[in-house]
Amino acid sequence: MIEEEDYKTLRDSIDSFENFDNIALARRLEEHKLLENRRLAAHLYKKNQKWDESIALSKQDKLYKDAIVTAATSSLTEVAEELMTYFVDIGNKECFAATLYSCFDLLRPDAVEEVTWLHGLSDFYMPYKLQVQRTQATKVRLCVFTVCVMLILVMVDSWRLWRRRLESERRRIRKRSRQKLKLR
Repeated sequence: MIEEEDYKTLRDSIDSFENFDNIALARRLEEHKLLENRRLAAHLYKKNQKWDESIALSKQDKLYKDAIVTAATSSLTEVAEELMTYFVDIGNKECFAATLYSCFDLLRPDAVEEVTWLHGLSDFYMPYKLQVQRTQATKVRLCVFTVCVMLILVMVDSWRLWRRRLESERRRIRKRSRQKLKLR
């Protein structure tokens, strides 16, 4: 399939079967003249959690969407931030913004803000910043709500305990009163 340059069938086989040397095939494909075969090499690296190799191939062939998807799939802050910095370094503002969107949960807001400030990318950064602020506000509201619920539960529990003690004390007083009445 490699020699025939039938990348569609090869992709289907790669995704359907597991019993082959993924990395050896990826190494063979990454040197191929056909772009789609090199893209399959990046896919194989991604599938085997070789994030750096996959992203390097995607960057080499300017398949930036694939690189961004791989960074997001990695779930690693370092990988996402490295790709973000790469896009800033090459001056690709649109891919910088796409990385902020796709890797939102992986990127550290302070690192993003620093890169943005140093390179004058505030127009591309602002939607990300607003979403970070909204997410933080939501988390704070959730924490406040959780603390309030916990306080209410503690108060209810304390009230129940106080009520039990009060009832116990009332019973004790009634019992003593009855005993005193019997003694008279």
